[in-house]
Order: sequence, then C-alpha cells, then structure tokens
Amino acid sequence: MNYDAISFGSSDPSSLGLICFSPQLLLNLPGQRILLVGVTGERRVINRDLGTVFEACRSFQTVDQHFEKLHNMFRGLSLPRSDFDSLVNNLTAAGIFLTPSSLLGSGIDTGQSARKPVSPETIRDFCITVADRPSTLSRLLTTLAEADIIDGRARIFIIDDSRLPASIRAYRTIVGEWKECLGQGRVHYVGPESHARIIGQALSAFPEARNEIEFLLGHREEGPPTYGRARNIALLLTASRPMVFFDEDIVLCPRLPEKAPRTGIAVGSSPRQARFFASRDDWADWENVSFSAALDSIKGVFGATLGEIQGRGDRYCDLDFAGCSGSEARSLGPESPVLLAGFGAIGDVGIKQNTWLFSLPEPSRSRLLQSEGFYHKIKRGGDAWLGQEKARLTRDFSILNQALVVDNRFSMPPFFPFFRNEDKLFAESVKYLFPGSMMLESNLAIPHLPEIPRTWDADLSEPLRFGVLGLMTSVLGATAPAGLKGGAGDFQGLGARFLELAARSNSDVEKWIDVYLIQSTLQRLRVWNAELGRSDLEPWRRRDLEILAQANEAEMLKNEPQPLSDLGASVENQPNEIRHLCKVFGSAIQVWPEILEYASESICVD
Repeated sequence: MNYDAISFGSSDPSSLGLICFSPQLLLNLPGQRILLVGVTGERRVINRDLGTVFEACRSFQTVDQHFEKLHNMFRGLSLPRSDFDSLVNNLTAAGIFLTPSSLLGSGIDTGQSARKPVSPETIRDFCITVADRPSTLSRLLTTLAEADIIDGRARIFIIDDSRLPASIRAYRTIVGEWKECLGQGRVHYVGPESHARIIGQALSAFPEARNEIEFLLGHREEGPPTYGRARNIALLLTASRPMVFFDEDIVLCPRLPEKAPRTGIAVGSSPRQARFFASRDDWADWENVSFSAALDSIKGVFGATLGEIQGRGDRYCDLDFAGCSGSEARSLGPESPVLLAGFGAIGDVGIKQNTWLFSLPEPSRSRLLQSEGFYHKIKRGGDAWLGQEKARLTRDFSILNQALVVDNRFSMPPFFPFFRNEDKLFAESVKYLFPGSMMLESNLAIPHLPEIPRTWDADLSEPLRFGVLGLMTSVLGATAPAGLKGGAGDFQGLGARFLELAARSNSDVEKWIDVYLIQSTLQRLRVWNAELGRSDLEPWRRRDLEILAQANEAEMLKNEPQPLSDLGASVENQPNEIRHLCKVFGSAIQVWPEILEYASESICVD
C-alpha cells in the first residue's frame, strides 16, 4: 500500500486521548486520491489506500488501540508508528479525526435553554398507569413509600385505564387506603370521572380540537390496549415538571449487576446485555439499592446538557466516549440535553416473544448457550436481566421499560393512544423534536414481577408479525417513504410527517407497508444468518435458527400483501385505516403543545 499523501505533523499521540476518524465530507478525486474536509473546514488530500485504513477508525479509541487494530486487520501494513502518529496529529488538528473535547469544547453550555439540571429532590411527580391488574398495585406503593422520596410536595397519580368495573372498584379502594397512609394531598386516583373532567376541561379550552382530544384521551371499552392514552393523561397532569412513569407490576428495589462499575458514564449507543437465571433465587444476591439512591445516581445528568456534565468534573459523571461512533458523536454537542432516563429490567424483562434470544450480542449469547438444557428452559420463559453494564448516554431510545423518567419541562410529544409499541413511537418523536437529545440508561435494574409469569411459545416456525406503530415509527427513520417533507424541531413539522402520509394514495401506502415488512425481516435475517455461519455453532441452536430463518424468509418472499398484526382491517382495507390513523394523529400532534401549555396552568384532578 502507498501512504504518501500529506505532510506529517509533529508527533504527540499521548496528548490526544480518545480519537475517531469522522470527516465532515469525504470525496473521491482523480488519481486514487480522497479529499477530506474536517469539522473546522480545513481540507486534506490523502491517497485512497490511506483512506481505506482510516475507515477502520470510525469509533473512539486511543491511538495505541487504533494502531494495534489496524495492524491486525491489514497484515501488510507498512506504515511506521511514528508516521501514523504524525498523520493522526495532522488530521486531528484539521478536525478530521475527532476528540471528545473537539465536540464539547470547554464543556460550558452556551445556554439556549434556561432550564436548570434536575436534581433528585425536584422529581416529585410519580405516575403509575394501571389497568385490570389490581393485585400488584399495593406491592408497588409499599416499595414507593419505603423509598424515602415522598415528601410534602410529592404527587402520586394512579391513572386507571381499566375496562372491568370490578377492577375500577378495587383500584379505588386501594388508593383510598393509601391516601390515609401517605396523605390525602399526595395520592390521587385518576379514574373514569377524572378522565371525563380532564377531557371536558380540554374541550372547553379547545372546542375546535374535539376530534384530536378525544383521539388522544378518550376511553375505549374494547379493541387494542390503550397504554398510550393513560400516559397522555399523565403528561397533562405533570406538564412543565420532571416526572416518572411506573408500570404497576414492578417493585422499587433496584438491583446492581455483579461487578458493575459505580462511576463514569459511557457515551454512545450499545446493545443491551442480558443474563439469564434458572430461578429467581439466582439473582436474589444481587446488590439491593434503594430507589432514592437510584434517583440520586442520575443526579447531575438527567435534565442537564452534555456541556454541563463535562464541565462539572464529577468522577461519578465522567464521560467515556470509548467505542462511540464518530457519526453518533457528531450528532451531539455541548447543548445536547438528557431528556429521558431509564433503568434495566430484571425478572420478566417485558418482551412478548422469545425471538430476541436469537439476536443477542456477546457475551449475552454465550451466557444463554451455557448448556442445551439451560438454553431450552430459557427459550420457554424464565427470569432474565436486560440492561447496561455501565451507565450510558445514548441516542438509541428503542427500549423504554417499566420505569421511565421524563423531563416534562420540555414539551414532550403525545403517545399514540392505543396499540403496543407506543413507547418506541414516542421515543422517535422525542428525537425528532429535540435533535441531539439523549437518554441516560442507568445500570441499575428494576424488578418487573407480573402476577402471572410470562411464558413464550417455543414454536419458531411461526413467522414474526409486525404492528402498525412500528410502521408509523418508520416515518421518522430511514424507511420513511421517499420525498416525505416536514422539518425537524417543532410539532408542526412532526405532525406534517403523518399528515403527508395521510394524503398519499392507497398504492403508495401499500408500497410503504411492503418496504417496511421486508426491511424489518431482512434486518433480523442478517443477524440469524451471521450466526448460522459460525463453525462452532451448537447443533441444537443451529436447528432453531434454521427453522426461524426459513419461516421468515418464506413469509417475506410471498407475492401477496402481508397484513400488519394488530390492525383489525383486512389487508385490502389496511391502507385506508393507516391513512386515517396518520391523519388524526398528525393533527393531534400539531395541537398538543397548546393543550400542554393549558394543562400546566389549568388542568387538575381534585
């Protein structure tokens, strides 16, 4: 390979720390050359061989780690270490190799937002969404009372979305008992009468938005689950305040994974890791952390910006960019806010199908495959841990679990009121509205213990099914239909995404569905086929992967249109139904900020 291209700079690799190759612009030139433009605007020309080498340096590592990796990847590499160091220094000075400090500057926020970082003692709104499972609520309230976070200014909202009259009576009784225990002004039952009052207040203020208000907040006696509706009511009740969502079947006794670091925060997306347990006793000895300590662990991070966190110099909040890709890092800056915070899950991890067991990163995969008997037991159901080994700031909001902290001082988007995966659509909407925003994933895990333990169907010959909210989430991602307009950063632009889809023809929507289903299936097939290509794959795992891959590939290759799993309309009528949902949801998004602002001053439950 030929590396002669640019003059070498002075060599001082020890001063660089973590670096990654991430030019702002890369263009091929005649003569096997490449033009690189750095974030500073400076330009460098290198030969294509050198560009090929540097492409392997796209994530943050030390100079030593990059050099070792390159020599392992390119056995014929003849670039001396001293020349490599000089090249890296030259390209770093031009902003072509990035450092964390070049992204965050001095760590001082220029202050577009007047909001101050949230400290644990200012998070006083706790919203528990419940529906037809009253047996688990008292257990959660007991652990909440024991968490030493309920003071005179705390508010606990139990938002009842039950459809069974017996459940509504049971919840009302339970909440009444806890009002006596915790204080009348602290615990609020938000049942059917309160729902009607909140909707009535909103309709009085915005009569022209009747359809949108009833869509986002209205009760449904039947049909798909309405998890998002209850969460929309929670957002109105806590408007302009940081708050926490709880599912009713968790217990607030966080667990710290074995050997998990207690200090430092990784930056950048990384798959969640998993551990598996033959019985609940197997994780009983994980360290138990109080929920007040769990909230304290996000102190100084949730509600702050990256610049504020970096400038604080706190070892508990020390930012570690190791492994973060340059493309993700460049989407961040000193003003990137941390708007959401979540925790891992232990016990029932809240996933409906066992197919996630076939897309595990290492070392999670090896933990699952420790023996054939253990593997088959877990495949049918059982306790697990799913989370991060180290606290992490990420742009990947793909999993929002049973305890979610939301900075509702920012105007949060509404949840889609019904269907599953409303949390994923909410997460992508947050990213759309707040470019550069991040989520803190704590390495503490919240026990999720449903009354009836979840079991999985071990039959892998049934192809995967994808729902309507996954399709709608793709509107905001890479699989959005070509030519879709709508500006980022405001509710009008976000709503316009869905309204423009509503105006498309049924034929366009059919193509959109088809592309979404194919791409969703292909994404999984690539992972499964990569594992099938391993020479050391266990035969019992291979059999399952082959069944899974064959069933889903056959489904993908069918010529007739495939249905979305949770949309009741026939395949022929699904485009019309999707266009209707996009129309009403898009309109609802556009009026939502006014409703939120009104709610912060005027909507109450008592």
